Amino acid sequence: MNSLNLRSAVAGVVLIVVVVLVAVFKDSPLSEFEDESVVVAALTPIDSVERNCEVSYGGNTDRVWAPLRLWGEEDTSVFTADPDDVINYSHTWYTDSLQPFGDDSIKTVNFNCNLFWDPDELSFRIGIRYPLKTGIYSEQINVRTRNHIAGLLLNYFSEQIETNSSFEGFSYEAYLDELEELNAPEVLLEYQKKEAEKYENRTKNGAYLINSVVTFANDNLYSIIYHTEMNPVNDPEYVWHGLTTKNYVIDKGEGKSFTLDEIIDSSGEAYDALVLNSIDDYQGVDEDLLSLGMLEIEIIEEMRETPFSLDKDYLSIGCEQFCETGILRGRAYWGGFYKIPWEKIERHLIDDGPLRFVRHK
Repeated sequence: MNSLNLRSAVAGVVLIVVVVLVAVFKDSPLSEFEDESVVVAALTPIDSVERNCEVSYGGNTDRVWAPLRLWGEEDTSVFTADPDDVINYSHTWYTDSLQPFGDDSIKTVNFNCNLFWDPDELSFRIGIRYPLKTGIYSEQINVRTRNHIAGLLLNYFSEQIETNSSFEGFSYEAYLDELEELNAPEVLLEYQKKEAEKYENRTKNGAYLINSVVTFANDNLYSIIYHTEMNPVNDPEYVWHGLTTKNYVIDKGEGKSFTLDEIIDSSGEAYDALVLNSIDDYQGVDEDLLSLGMLEIEIIEEMRETPFSLDKDYLSIGCEQFCETGILRGRAYWGGFYKIPWEKIERHLIDDGPLRFVRHK
């Protein structure tokens, strides 16, 4: 089944699975999954959750160790207690890492799965950790959290199945024959022969971790970061780090997400201030020309692509592993969060928007 078919299958299955699971869970040993039926529905098209997943629960500030365990290592658990008792939610690649918000009412759900996609004989190790709000307006926020987790899983599975399919249709033997007929340089032939050997001996094992925590919460604001680590089926030694954030205003019974351009004005001056205050040692070609030639719509687009979190003291600007999107694209070269004190960008703030719930002036 290709990636498009997988997406279609999941899209069609999700609603059915949710309805069926909720009905079945009430009198089943799987009652522990009852509230997580949306996430279960994203896993079920790959393999049986009942047979291949363990679920546990915890708190937002639990200490965990969650590196990507490569295949063949002894540790069978994706998420384990931190042996060094060190908080490592943000992992070493985060700069001045954000810490989980200390609120005992925020619970977490943890999935630890070993799944097998039978049509293509692909194996997946899946670790998922996500927070759930309790109390007022929790349903509005938790629906969005579960849907985001399900979307991340669906994208990973479909991409990996598509990647494997592209490999299945490729013949290194024919490619090497073609290179020899073209009298390719010997150094190129030797390199491609080594690549062919790696291809022939490749595994079909992938892994995916989603580690997410709440970094700020009050009665009206809720901020979540989602850190992902992906191990593709065609290269088990490669690890890719990803980063997304979700920020919500909880007002009048609704949980509405907002983007960076709703708390910072979209002028060129504001754009420049964000970049220059994000990276203390920024060494661009010319600091005065950062936004030169950019249209406001381009600034808004980059701001909306930028992961961020906020609290009463700081705006934290983030980017994924190689900073390929958002306002730090091409300017920071390793992912992380960069904290900016509000006073450094004071004149660019939109105080009558979501910021009114965190900065009481």
